[in-house]
Amino acid sequence: MSHIKEEFVDIFDTNDPSESDVVQGLLESNGFEVLKTNNEAPGGVLPFSNSPLGGIRLQVFASSANEARNTIAQYLKQGSPTTEEQQG
Repeated sequence: MSHIKEEFVDIFDTNDPSESDVVQGLLESNGFEVLKTNNEAPGGVLPFSNSPLGGIRLQVFASSANEARNTIAQYLKQGSPTTEEQQG
């Protein structure tokens, strides 16, 4: 499918960079094209703040959004493997 004029839509947002990396990797490993947008405020705006404004958004093409959301939901439903499951 050609995505030349197709829009990206938001499917996931978080303030945790590690979480966004995991979800982005999950989506990309399942064949989705992912656009990551970081909406942090410039350093001088809130220099003593620990949390970014707006956080991190992951986007996919509109035609893939429902399938991508289902992929994330399925992953969250089954949970990530424990250390014992990974070794075992």
